[in-house]
Amino acid sequence: MRKIIVLLAFIALTALALGACTPAPPPTAAPPAVEEPVAMPEATEAPAAAVEEPMATEAPAATAEPTTAPEATAEPAMLAAEANVPLDENAPVKVESARAIIDVVGDRKAVLAALSPDGAHLAYFLPGSRRIAGQICIFTFDSAAKNCNDLPLDQFRGYPYQLQWSPDSAMIAFTENPIDLGNDADIWTLTVADGSVKNLTDDGVVGAWTMPTGTPSAVVDFLPMWGPTDGKIYFWRYQGQGAFGNYTLGIYSLDAAGGEPVMVADVAAAVPLALPIFHQERFSMDGPSAISSDGTHVAVQLTALGDLGQSATGLYVINLADGTATMLMDAEAYNAALPEWNDFPATPSGVSWTADSKAVVTMSTTSNSREPFTVFYYADAAGGGVTPVVDFSTLATREDYMQPLSGTTIPARWFSPWTGTLSPNGDKVLMVNDLTGITGLMSANLPPTGTVPAISATTDVSLMSTASRSSRSADGKVTIYGLLLTVTE
Repeated sequence: MRKIIVLLAFIALTALALGACTPAPPPTAAPPAVEEPVAMPEATEAPAAAVEEPMATEAPAATAEPTTAPEATAEPAMLAAEANVPLDENAPVKVESARAIIDVVGDRKAVLAALSPDGAHLAYFLPGSRRIAGQICIFTFDSAAKNCNDLPLDQFRGYPYQLQWSPDSAMIAFTENPIDLGNDADIWTLTVADGSVKNLTDDGVVGAWTMPTGTPSAVVDFLPMWGPTDGKIYFWRYQGQGAFGNYTLGIYSLDAAGGEPVMVADVAAAVPLALPIFHQERFSMDGPSAISSDGTHVAVQLTALGDLGQSATGLYVINLADGTATMLMDAEAYNAALPEWNDFPATPSGVSWTADSKAVVTMSTTSNSREPFTVFYYADAAGGGVTPVVDFSTLATREDYMQPLSGTTIPARWFSPWTGTLSPNGDKVLMVNDLTGITGLMSANLPPTGTVPAISATTDVSLMSTASRSSRSADGKVTIYGLLLTVTE
Protein backbone atom coordinates (compact mmCIF):
# COMPACT_ATOMS: atom_id res chain seq x y z
CA MET A 1 0.00 0.00 0.00
CA ARG A 2 2.80 2.39 0.89
CA LYS A 3 4.45 1.78 -2.50
CA ILE A 4 1.18 2.59 -4.24
CA ILE A 5 0.86 5.84 -2.30
CA VAL A 6 4.40 6.86 -3.20
CA LEU A 7 3.78 5.96 -6.85
CA LEU A 8 0.62 8.08 -6.97
CA ALA A 9 2.47 10.99 -5.44
CA PHE A 10 5.23 10.65 -8.05
CA ILE A 11 2.65 10.64 -10.85
CA ALA A 12 1.08 13.79 -9.44
CA LEU A 13 4.50 15.44 -9.28
CA THR A 14 5.27 14.55 -12.89
CA ALA A 15 1.91 15.93 -13.98
CA LEU A 16 2.60 19.13 -12.08
CA ALA A 17 5.89 19.54 -13.92
CA LEU A 18 4.46 18.68 -17.33
CA GLY A 19 1.22 20.61 -17.01
CA ALA A 20 -0.29 18.06 -19.36
CA CYS A 21 -2.13 14.83 -18.63
CA THR A 22 -5.26 14.90 -16.55
CA PRO A 23 -4.81 12.84 -13.36
CA ALA A 24 -7.21 10.27 -12.05
CA PRO A 25 -9.87 11.61 -9.68
CA PRO A 26 -8.25 12.44 -6.34
CA PRO A 27 -8.81 10.07 -3.43
CA THR A 28 -11.32 10.86 -0.75
CA ALA A 29 -10.39 13.31 1.95
CA ALA A 30 -8.49 11.10 4.33
CA PRO A 31 -5.79 13.12 6.06
CA PRO A 32 -2.42 11.50 6.62
CA ALA A 33 -1.72 9.18 9.49
CA VAL A 34 1.63 8.27 10.88
CA GLU A 35 3.03 4.95 9.79
CA GLU A 36 4.33 3.87 13.15
CA PRO A 37 4.47 7.04 15.22
CA VAL A 38 4.69 7.26 18.95
CA ALA A 39 3.20 9.98 21.11
CA MET A 40 5.25 11.07 24.08
CA PRO A 41 3.12 10.85 27.20
CA GLU A 42 2.91 13.03 30.27
CA ALA A 43 6.20 14.52 31.31
CA THR A 44 4.66 15.49 34.62
CA GLU A 45 1.52 14.59 36.47
CA ALA A 46 -1.46 15.01 34.19
CA PRO A 47 -3.33 18.30 34.62
CA ALA A 48 -6.86 18.10 35.88
CA ALA A 49 -8.25 19.80 32.80
CA ALA A 50 -7.26 19.28 29.20
CA VAL A 51 -6.22 22.90 28.90
CA GLU A 52 -3.23 23.20 31.20
CA GLU A 53 0.41 22.63 30.51
CA PRO A 54 0.05 21.07 27.07
CA MET A 55 2.88 19.52 25.10
CA ALA A 56 3.01 18.01 21.62
CA THR A 57 5.17 16.32 19.01
CA GLU A 58 5.09 15.73 15.28
CA ALA A 59 5.02 12.42 13.45
CA PRO A 60 5.86 11.63 9.83
CA ALA A 61 2.68 11.44 7.80
CA ALA A 62 1.29 8.90 5.37
CA THR A 63 -1.97 9.10 3.46
CA ALA A 64 -4.04 6.42 5.16
CA GLU A 65 -6.87 7.02 7.61
CA PRO A 66 -5.43 8.43 10.85
CA THR A 67 -5.07 6.16 13.81
CA THR A 68 -5.96 7.03 17.36
CA ALA A 69 -3.79 6.96 20.43
CA PRO A 70 -4.57 5.66 23.89
CA GLU A 71 -4.18 8.05 26.77
CA ALA A 72 -0.58 8.75 27.80
CA THR A 73 0.00 8.41 31.51
CA ALA A 74 3.61 7.57 32.34
CA GLU A 75 6.26 10.01 33.48
CA PRO A 76 9.19 10.24 31.03
CA ALA A 77 11.93 10.50 33.65
CA MET A 78 11.07 7.15 35.22
CA LEU A 79 13.11 4.96 32.85
CA ALA A 80 16.15 7.17 32.25
CA ALA A 81 18.74 5.25 34.28
CA GLU A 82 17.32 1.84 33.46
CA ALA A 83 17.38 2.61 29.73
CA ASN A 84 20.92 4.03 29.90
CA VAL A 85 19.59 7.27 28.42
CA PRO A 86 20.38 9.71 31.23
CA LEU A 87 18.57 13.02 31.43
CA ASP A 88 20.77 16.07 31.17
CA GLU A 89 20.11 18.57 33.96
CA ASN A 90 21.78 21.25 31.85
CA ALA A 91 19.67 20.61 28.75
CA PRO A 92 18.89 23.90 26.99
CA VAL A 93 15.19 23.01 26.94
CA LYS A 94 13.29 21.52 29.89
CA VAL A 95 9.96 19.75 29.51
CA GLU A 96 7.34 20.85 32.03
CA SER A 97 4.49 18.72 30.70
CA ALA A 98 3.56 16.49 27.78
CA ARG A 99 0.18 15.27 26.58
CA ALA A 100 -1.12 13.60 23.45
CA ILE A 101 -2.92 16.22 21.35
CA ILE A 102 -5.97 14.03 20.93
CA ASP A 103 -6.32 13.87 24.72
CA VAL A 104 -5.99 17.62 25.07
CA VAL A 105 -8.76 18.41 22.55
CA GLY A 106 -10.85 15.35 23.37
CA ASP A 107 -11.14 14.20 19.76
CA ARG A 108 -9.53 10.95 18.57
CA LYS A 109 -9.60 12.01 14.90
CA ALA A 110 -7.83 15.34 15.33
CA VAL A 111 -4.90 15.73 12.91
CA LEU A 112 -2.57 18.44 11.60
CA ALA A 113 -2.78 20.47 14.83
CA ALA A 114 -1.13 23.90 14.96
CA LEU A 115 -0.67 26.37 17.82
CA SER A 116 -1.65 30.02 17.51
CA PRO A 117 1.38 32.33 17.96
CA ASP A 118 0.02 33.66 21.27
CA GLY A 119 -0.59 30.14 22.58
CA ALA A 120 -4.27 30.77 23.27
CA HIS A 121 -5.62 28.32 20.69
CA LEU A 122 -4.91 25.02 18.99
CA ALA A 123 -6.32 24.51 15.50
CA TYR A 124 -6.73 21.06 13.99
CA PHE A 125 -8.50 19.26 11.14
CA LEU A 126 -11.26 16.66 11.32
CA PRO A 127 -11.80 14.37 8.30
CA GLY A 128 -14.93 14.93 6.24
CA SER A 129 -17.92 12.84 5.28
CA ARG A 130 -20.39 12.68 2.41
CA ARG A 131 -21.92 15.93 3.64
CA ILE A 132 -18.87 18.07 4.43
CA ALA A 133 -15.29 18.30 3.16
CA GLY A 134 -14.08 18.30 6.72
CA GLN A 135 -13.84 20.71 9.62
CA ILE A 136 -11.22 23.03 11.01
CA CYS A 137 -11.63 23.14 14.76
CA ILE A 138 -10.34 25.75 17.20
CA PHE A 139 -9.61 24.63 20.76
CA THR A 140 -9.21 27.42 23.32
CA PHE A 141 -6.97 26.52 26.26
CA ASP A 142 -8.37 28.91 28.89
CA SER A 143 -11.97 27.77 28.53
CA ALA A 144 -11.52 24.32 26.94
CA ALA A 145 -14.09 25.50 24.41
CA LYS A 146 -14.05 23.88 20.98
CA ASN A 147 -15.55 25.37 17.82
CA CYS A 148 -15.57 23.37 14.59
CA ASN A 149 -16.16 25.04 11.23
CA ASP A 150 -17.32 23.21 8.09
CA LEU A 151 -15.39 23.41 4.83
CA PRO A 152 -17.65 23.56 1.74
CA LEU A 153 -17.90 20.16 0.07
CA ASP A 154 -18.68 21.67 -3.35
CA GLN A 155 -15.61 23.91 -3.29
CA PHE A 156 -12.90 22.36 -1.09
CA ARG A 157 -11.47 18.95 -1.99
CA GLY A 158 -9.23 16.71 0.08
CA TYR A 159 -7.67 18.10 3.22
CA PRO A 160 -5.47 21.04 4.20
CA TYR A 161 -1.91 19.76 4.54
CA GLN A 162 -1.05 22.62 6.91
CA LEU A 163 -2.87 25.25 8.99
CA GLN A 164 -0.99 28.55 9.05
CA TRP A 165 -1.84 31.05 11.80
CA SER A 166 -1.60 34.80 11.23
CA PRO A 167 0.91 36.68 13.46
CA ASP A 168 -1.96 38.22 15.49
CA SER A 169 -3.60 34.79 16.03
CA ALA A 170 -6.84 36.06 14.43
CA MET A 171 -6.89 34.05 11.17
CA ILE A 172 -5.72 30.77 9.66
CA ALA A 173 -4.58 30.34 6.05
CA PHE A 174 -4.74 26.96 4.32
CA THR A 175 -5.08 25.33 0.90
CA GLU A 176 -6.04 22.09 -0.77
CA ASN A 177 -3.28 19.54 -1.47
CA PRO A 178 -2.07 19.83 -5.11
CA ILE A 179 0.79 17.32 -4.80
CA ASP A 180 -0.45 14.19 -3.04
CA LEU A 181 -4.09 14.49 -4.14
CA GLY A 182 -3.73 16.38 -7.44
CA ASN A 183 -6.34 18.95 -6.38
CA ASP A 184 -6.43 22.53 -7.57
CA ALA A 185 -5.32 24.69 -4.65
CA ASP A 186 -6.55 28.15 -3.68
CA ILE A 187 -5.64 30.34 -0.72
CA TRP A 188 -8.35 30.03 1.92
CA THR A 189 -8.72 31.79 5.27
CA LEU A 190 -10.68 31.06 8.41
CA THR A 191 -11.47 33.93 10.77
CA VAL A 192 -11.30 32.67 14.34
CA ALA A 193 -13.76 35.19 15.81
CA ASP A 194 -16.76 34.12 13.73
CA GLY A 195 -15.62 30.90 12.04
CA SER A 196 -16.12 32.31 8.55
CA VAL A 197 -14.28 30.57 5.71
CA LYS A 198 -13.28 32.44 2.55
CA ASN A 199 -11.55 31.56 -0.72
CA LEU A 200 -9.24 34.48 -1.55
CA THR A 201 -7.90 33.21 -4.91
CA ASP A 202 -10.80 31.31 -6.46
CA ASP A 203 -10.00 30.50 -10.11
CA GLY A 204 -13.24 28.62 -10.69
CA VAL A 205 -11.57 25.20 -10.73
CA VAL A 206 -12.60 22.54 -8.22
CA GLY A 207 -10.96 19.14 -8.11
CA ALA A 208 -8.13 18.09 -10.48
CA TRP A 209 -6.01 21.06 -11.56
CA THR A 210 -4.71 19.94 -14.98
CA MET A 211 -6.22 20.57 -18.40
CA PRO A 212 -5.78 18.72 -21.74
CA THR A 213 -2.31 18.83 -23.29
CA GLY A 214 -1.45 22.21 -24.78
CA THR A 215 -3.93 24.07 -22.60
CA PRO A 216 -2.84 26.11 -19.59
CA SER A 217 -3.67 24.35 -16.35
CA ALA A 218 -5.51 25.82 -13.39
CA VAL A 219 -3.77 28.43 -11.29
CA VAL A 220 -2.36 26.47 -8.35
CA ASP A 221 -1.82 28.56 -5.19
CA PHE A 222 -0.17 26.70 -2.33
CA LEU A 223 2.24 26.81 0.64
CA PRO A 224 0.85 29.99 2.25
CA MET A 225 3.09 31.93 4.67
CA TRP A 226 2.15 34.95 6.79
CA GLY A 227 4.36 38.02 6.59
CA PRO A 228 5.53 38.64 10.17
CA THR A 229 5.84 42.40 9.69
CA ASP A 230 3.09 43.37 7.23
CA GLY A 231 0.39 40.76 8.01
CA LYS A 232 0.05 39.81 4.33
CA ILE A 233 -0.22 36.25 3.05
CA TYR A 234 2.71 35.15 0.89
CA PHE A 235 2.25 32.05 -1.23
CA TRP A 236 3.52 30.07 -4.23
CA ARG A 237 1.62 30.27 -7.52
CA TYR A 238 2.16 27.73 -10.30
CA GLN A 239 0.53 27.50 -13.74
CA GLY A 240 1.59 24.99 -16.38
CA GLN A 241 1.42 25.93 -20.06
CA GLY A 242 1.06 22.47 -21.57
CA ALA A 243 4.65 21.61 -22.52
CA PHE A 244 7.45 20.32 -20.32
CA GLY A 245 9.36 23.14 -18.67
CA ASN A 246 6.83 25.73 -19.79
CA TYR A 247 5.21 27.09 -16.67
CA THR A 248 5.09 30.12 -14.44
CA LEU A 249 6.16 29.97 -10.80
CA GLY A 250 6.35 32.85 -8.40
CA ILE A 251 5.93 34.04 -4.85
CA TYR A 252 2.89 36.29 -4.52
CA SER A 253 1.52 38.44 -1.73
CA LEU A 254 -2.11 39.07 -0.84
CA ASP A 255 -3.94 41.15 1.74
CA ALA A 256 -5.68 39.01 4.35
CA ALA A 257 -8.98 40.70 3.45
CA GLY A 258 -8.58 39.66 -0.18
CA GLY A 259 -7.89 41.56 -3.38
CA GLU A 260 -5.62 41.01 -6.35
CA PRO A 261 -2.42 39.03 -5.65
CA VAL A 262 0.88 40.72 -6.51
CA MET A 263 3.96 38.87 -7.73
CA VAL A 264 6.88 39.46 -5.38
CA ALA A 265 9.47 37.12 -6.92
CA ASP A 266 9.60 35.38 -10.31
CA VAL A 267 11.10 32.08 -9.11
CA ALA A 268 10.81 30.34 -12.50
CA ALA A 269 13.23 32.95 -13.87
CA ALA A 270 15.55 32.86 -10.85
CA VAL A 271 15.72 29.04 -10.60
CA PRO A 272 14.53 27.47 -13.89
CA LEU A 273 13.03 23.98 -13.98
CA ALA A 274 12.57 23.61 -10.24
CA LEU A 275 9.49 23.40 -8.03
CA PRO A 276 8.76 23.40 -4.29
CA ILE A 277 7.66 19.78 -3.86
CA PHE A 278 6.28 18.25 -0.68
CA HIS A 279 4.64 15.03 0.44
CA GLN A 280 2.70 14.27 3.58
CA GLU A 281 5.14 11.51 4.52
CA ARG A 282 8.05 13.95 4.52
CA PHE A 283 6.63 17.20 5.87
CA SER A 284 8.69 18.43 8.81
CA MET A 285 9.76 21.61 10.58
CA ASP A 286 7.73 24.49 9.04
CA GLY A 287 7.34 22.65 5.75
CA PRO A 288 9.29 23.05 2.48
CA SER A 289 8.90 26.83 2.46
CA ALA A 290 9.12 29.42 5.26
CA ILE A 291 9.40 33.19 5.52
CA SER A 292 12.13 34.76 7.67
CA SER A 293 11.29 36.36 11.00
CA ASP A 294 12.08 39.82 9.60
CA GLY A 295 9.89 39.20 6.54
CA THR A 296 12.65 39.84 3.99
CA HIS A 297 13.44 36.36 2.63
CA VAL A 298 11.83 32.99 1.92
CA ALA A 299 13.72 29.75 2.46
CA VAL A 300 12.56 26.94 0.21
CA GLN A 301 13.45 23.42 -0.87
CA LEU A 302 13.35 23.43 -4.66
CA THR A 303 13.43 20.15 -6.56
CA ALA A 304 15.05 20.19 -10.00
CA LEU A 305 12.97 18.60 -12.73
CA GLY A 306 14.05 16.26 -15.50
CA ASP A 307 12.22 14.53 -18.34
CA LEU A 308 11.34 11.60 -16.05
CA GLY A 309 10.21 13.69 -13.09
CA GLN A 310 11.90 14.95 -9.95
CA SER A 311 15.61 14.74 -9.23
CA ALA A 312 17.89 16.56 -6.80
CA THR A 313 16.56 18.95 -4.15
CA GLY A 314 18.45 21.96 -2.85
CA LEU A 315 17.93 24.70 -0.26
CA TYR A 316 17.46 28.23 -1.61
CA VAL A 317 16.85 31.64 -0.10
CA ILE A 318 14.67 34.01 -2.14
CA ASN A 319 15.14 37.75 -1.56
CA LEU A 320 11.65 39.29 -1.54
CA ALA A 321 13.04 42.75 -2.32
CA ASP A 322 14.55 41.89 -5.71
CA GLY A 323 13.50 38.29 -6.43
CA THR A 324 17.05 36.92 -6.53
CA ALA A 325 17.74 33.37 -5.38
CA THR A 326 20.80 32.05 -3.52
CA MET A 327 21.49 28.34 -3.11
CA LEU A 328 22.63 27.50 0.41
CA MET A 329 22.76 23.71 0.02
CA ASP A 330 22.72 21.34 -2.93
CA ALA A 331 21.87 17.63 -2.83
CA GLU A 332 25.47 16.74 -2.04
CA ALA A 333 25.50 19.09 0.97
CA TYR A 334 22.43 17.34 2.38
CA ASN A 335 24.47 14.11 2.46
CA ALA A 336 27.66 15.61 3.89
CA ALA A 337 26.98 14.47 7.48
CA LEU A 338 26.25 10.85 6.49
CA PRO A 339 28.86 8.05 6.70
CA GLU A 340 30.45 6.69 3.52
CA TRP A 341 28.84 3.28 4.01
CA ASN A 342 25.32 4.72 3.91
CA ASP A 343 23.62 3.50 0.74
CA PHE A 344 20.57 5.77 0.71
CA PRO A 345 20.65 9.47 -0.19
CA ALA A 346 19.07 11.99 2.15
CA THR A 347 15.82 13.65 1.15
CA PRO A 348 15.14 17.19 2.49
CA SER A 349 11.86 17.36 4.39
CA GLY A 350 11.50 20.78 5.98
CA VAL A 351 12.95 24.18 6.84
CA SER A 352 12.65 26.73 9.67
CA TRP A 353 14.19 30.15 10.18
CA THR A 354 15.97 31.00 13.40
CA ALA A 355 14.40 33.87 15.33
CA ASP A 356 17.18 36.28 14.35
CA SER A 357 16.68 35.55 10.61
CA LYS A 358 20.38 34.79 10.30
CA ALA A 359 20.09 31.08 9.50
CA VAL A 360 17.86 28.34 8.15
CA VAL A 361 17.60 25.01 9.95
CA THR A 362 16.76 22.21 7.54
CA MET A 363 16.04 18.54 8.08
CA SER A 364 16.74 15.57 5.81
CA THR A 365 16.07 11.84 6.09
CA THR A 366 17.07 8.63 4.36
CA SER A 367 14.65 5.88 3.36
CA ASN A 368 16.66 2.96 4.76
CA SER A 369 14.40 1.29 7.32
CA ARG A 370 17.27 -0.77 8.75
CA GLU A 371 19.74 2.08 9.32
CA PRO A 372 17.77 5.29 8.89
CA PHE A 373 19.39 8.68 9.25
CA THR A 374 17.81 12.01 10.09
CA VAL A 375 20.16 14.98 10.00
CA PHE A 376 19.59 18.62 10.89
CA TYR A 377 21.74 21.30 9.28
CA TYR A 378 22.27 24.91 10.30
CA ALA A 379 22.74 26.97 7.12
CA ASP A 380 23.97 30.56 7.42
CA ALA A 381 21.56 32.65 5.33
CA ALA A 382 24.34 35.00 4.24
CA GLY A 383 26.32 32.11 2.77
CA GLY A 384 28.62 31.63 5.73
CA GLY A 385 28.52 27.85 5.58
CA VAL A 386 26.51 24.84 6.71
CA THR A 387 26.98 22.93 9.98
CA PRO A 388 25.25 19.67 10.96
CA VAL A 389 23.73 19.47 14.44
CA VAL A 390 25.05 15.90 14.66
CA ASP A 391 27.76 14.73 12.26
CA PHE A 392 27.55 11.01 11.45
CA SER A 393 30.23 11.10 8.75
CA THR A 394 32.90 9.95 11.23
CA LEU A 395 31.19 6.58 11.81
CA ALA A 396 33.59 4.14 10.15
CA THR A 397 31.34 1.07 10.14
CA ARG A 398 27.70 0.09 10.44
CA GLU A 399 28.48 -1.37 13.84
CA ASP A 400 29.57 2.07 15.05
CA TYR A 401 26.05 3.36 14.45
CA MET A 402 24.80 1.20 17.32
CA GLN A 403 27.72 2.07 19.61
CA PRO A 404 27.95 5.06 21.95
CA LEU A 405 28.67 8.28 20.13
CA SER A 406 32.01 9.81 21.02
CA GLY A 407 31.85 11.55 24.38
CA THR A 408 28.55 9.92 25.38
CA THR A 409 27.17 6.66 26.74
CA ILE A 410 24.31 6.77 24.22
CA PRO A 411 24.34 4.93 20.85
CA ALA A 412 24.77 7.14 17.80
CA ARG A 413 21.45 5.82 16.45
CA TRP A 414 19.61 7.66 19.25
CA PHE A 415 20.69 11.01 17.77
CA SER A 416 19.00 10.25 14.46
CA PRO A 417 15.41 11.18 15.44
CA TRP A 418 11.99 10.74 13.86
CA THR A 419 11.34 14.45 13.57
CA GLY A 420 12.17 17.87 14.94
CA THR A 421 11.27 21.53 15.25
CA LEU A 422 12.65 24.75 16.69
CA SER A 423 12.02 25.88 20.25
CA PRO A 424 9.57 28.72 21.01
CA ASN A 425 12.53 31.13 21.31
CA GLY A 426 13.68 30.08 17.85
CA ASP A 427 17.31 29.53 18.85
CA LYS A 428 17.31 25.82 19.70
CA VAL A 429 16.38 22.65 17.86
CA LEU A 430 14.13 20.01 19.44
CA MET A 431 14.23 16.39 18.28
CA VAL A 432 11.98 13.44 19.10
CA ASN A 433 13.08 9.85 18.87
CA ASP A 434 11.31 6.59 19.67
CA LEU A 435 13.56 3.55 19.87
CA THR A 436 13.18 0.16 21.53
CA GLY A 437 10.20 1.34 23.56
CA ILE A 438 11.90 4.53 24.75
CA THR A 439 10.64 7.88 23.52
CA GLY A 440 12.89 10.84 24.09
CA LEU A 441 13.08 14.58 23.50
CA MET A 442 16.50 16.05 22.74
CA SER A 443 17.50 19.70 22.54
CA ALA A 444 20.53 21.56 21.20
CA ASN A 445 21.60 25.18 21.01
CA LEU A 446 22.00 26.98 17.69
CA PRO A 447 24.36 27.53 15.99
CA PRO A 448 25.72 24.00 16.56
CA THR A 449 28.84 23.79 18.69
CA GLY A 450 29.83 20.17 18.03
CA THR A 451 28.25 19.06 21.30
CA VAL A 452 25.65 16.32 20.90
CA PRO A 453 22.04 17.23 21.75
CA ALA A 454 21.08 16.92 25.41
CA ILE A 455 18.35 14.53 26.58
CA SER A 456 15.52 16.70 27.93
CA ALA A 457 12.94 13.97 28.65
CA THR A 458 12.36 10.25 28.14
CA THR A 459 9.54 7.77 28.70
CA ASP A 460 9.04 4.04 28.32
CA VAL A 461 5.50 4.42 26.97
CA SER A 462 5.13 4.21 23.20
CA LEU A 463 1.76 4.60 21.51
CA MET A 464 0.29 5.21 18.10
CA SER A 465 -0.24 8.86 17.28
CA THR A 466 -2.25 10.76 14.72
CA ALA A 467 -0.44 12.83 12.12
CA SER A 468 0.56 16.26 13.28
CA ARG A 469 2.62 19.27 12.33
CA SER A 470 5.23 21.00 14.40
CA SER A 471 4.36 24.45 15.77
CA ARG A 472 5.31 26.66 18.69
CA SER A 473 3.89 29.60 20.58
CA ALA A 474 5.25 32.56 22.52
CA ASP A 475 4.11 31.14 25.87
CA GLY A 476 6.29 28.02 25.66
CA LYS A 477 4.00 25.48 23.99
CA VAL A 478 5.23 23.15 21.26
CA THR A 479 3.43 20.63 19.08
CA ILE A 480 5.53 17.79 17.71
CA TYR A 481 5.01 14.09 16.98
CA GLY A 482 1.38 14.11 18.08
CA LEU A 483 2.19 15.72 21.43
CA LEU A 484 1.54 19.04 23.06
CA LEU A 485 4.49 20.09 25.20
CA THR A 486 5.07 22.89 27.63
CA VAL A 487 8.77 23.76 27.77
CA THR A 488 11.10 26.23 29.42
CA GLU A 489 14.34 27.47 27.89
